[in-house]
Amino acid sequence: MFNSGILDVAIGIVFVYLLVSLIVSAANELVAALFKMRGRNLWLGLNNLLPAEVAKKVYDHPLIIGLSASNRPSYIPSRTFALALLDVVCGESGRINQLRSLKARIAQIKDPALQRPLYLLLDEAKGDIDRFKMNLEIWFNDAMARVGGVYKRKVQYALFFLGFVLAIVLNVDTIVLANQLSHDSALRAALVSNAEAAAKGPPPAASPAGATISEKETALASTISQLDKLSLPIGWRGPGENLTLPFGRLPFFAALWDVLQRHFVGWIITAFAATLGAPFWFDLLNRFVNIRSAGKAPEEKPKDPKEVPQPSEPGQGK
Repeated sequence: MFNSGILDVAIGIVFVYLLVSLIVSAANELVAALFKMRGRNLWLGLNNLLPAEVAKKVYDHPLIIGLSASNRPSYIPSRTFALALLDVVCGESGRINQLRSLKARIAQIKDPALQRPLYLLLDEAKGDIDRFKMNLEIWFNDAMARVGGVYKRKVQYALFFLGFVLAIVLNVDTIVLANQLSHDSALRAALVSNAEAAAKGPPPAASPAGATISEKETALASTISQLDKLSLPIGWRGPGENLTLPFGRLPFFAALWDVLQRHFVGWIITAFAATLGAPFWFDLLNRFVNIRSAGKAPEEKPKDPKEVPQPSEPGQGK
């Protein structure tokens, strides 16, 4: 059962999903870097937390400017935020540990949307300035957790959209792929061999941590090339065949409907698979490969008939 063709087909499809997820994640990271999506998302979150004027002053603070070459960093440590905010809204009170002076500075804040939270955080600290700073950090972290949740949902939508576009452009149809693998033992064996080699390595990443835009582009091109070298039944041109698109043979809308009928469901499945991410598929691939490597459980060695207790004959007593 463990070495069956069904398991090999599953390993092949999971390996393809792994590569597709890596491509989609790399494309998403590239887009996010080009348009500075993380920095923009953080800026919007800070504007929801603070009045616009105060948020701008915090961003212009030397502690924040030093975090990024641009004026919109993608990440702000909570301790840095607390110190910058105290320096912006409280002036010298941010550096002088005098509770009375700090309260006086907060009282001068005209915007109640900022004054009231600071008062509450200060009262909760019970006169302890260090605890007040810690409360500011917790306040910031809670707000950024909500911002991060919104960003993750946006990323999921983006991954599905990019996965669907990739499935169309490269014609990665899960149904066609599964059908081809189930009937082509040579292709299946080659794909399983590549999958087993990938499973032995470290978890793959869409792009190196802290990579530049150029490095992200290189990582994306490399993963696409790796998928292309597998000689899978993907793309719009088969080996030695003409384009499989029916345009030219049929009227435009008839040809478009023909393509959608044959591939739309397979594209949707591929797009949904891409949203699960490469770590999920890498973990699943390792599990399947381990099951395949285990093979069949060894059969139990039959016992010697002499060692098997014989039933007592009728009439024999104890």
